[in-house]
Amino acid sequence: MSKLNKIIYSILFIIIILFITFIVSNNLKEKTYLKEYKYFDSIIIISIDTNKNINRIFADIDNIYIKYEKNNNLTDNKEEYLNKKIEAYLKEKKIDKYTINMNNIILVSNDTVKIGLPDPDDELNILKVIEVKNSCVATISPFNVGFKNEEFKSISVVYKDNCETMAKKIYNMSLNDGQKLVNNNDDIEAIWYTKNNEFVKSNNFKKYE
Repeated sequence: MSKLNKIIYSILFIIIILFITFIVSNNLKEKTYLKEYKYFDSIIIISIDTNKNINRIFADIDNIYIKYEKNNNLTDNKEEYLNKKIEAYLKEKKIDKYTINMNNIILVSNDTVKIGLPDPDDELNILKVIEVKNSCVATISPFNVGFKNEEFKSISVVYKDNCETMAKKIYNMSLNDGQKLVNNNDDIEAIWYTKNNEFVKSNNFKKYE
């Protein structure tokens, strides 16, 4: 083999190796996928970061929602219950970067994400954006519970677990009693949107702003 041919073959070999490396690394790289579902008269938005077969994952999630909608087998806190079912499935598939949003009851994985807190007077308007990770965020307003609190329009709670249950509990309290409950618990932070269109925050809520 001539010296020129050896050089040509060496260059081709390097090109092939680089091409294979590019293909493999591209397949291993996580990508962000977004999917909107419509079940239980609700719009559910799920964001997933993965390098796995996303079509299979989204189809499995579809089947979970179909199963529970068909059987109507839900607790009073329909959103929190379903979000946890989807979260359990994602963890089973070893997916650890996701956001699940059903009626402003949101589960966030260990990846920091920005979440918009909705205006109770206009669900399409965002009042404030916060940054959270590894948490559950619930915004409760008359839309969720069917009645008004006399002191505030809505409350958003950041909690490690059962955020919808906790947010509904605090929504039923006076503003003063709710603040006492939250400020005496290191695991909970909350922000109230008052009748005067002002924010009242728990002691350490600023860490999410």
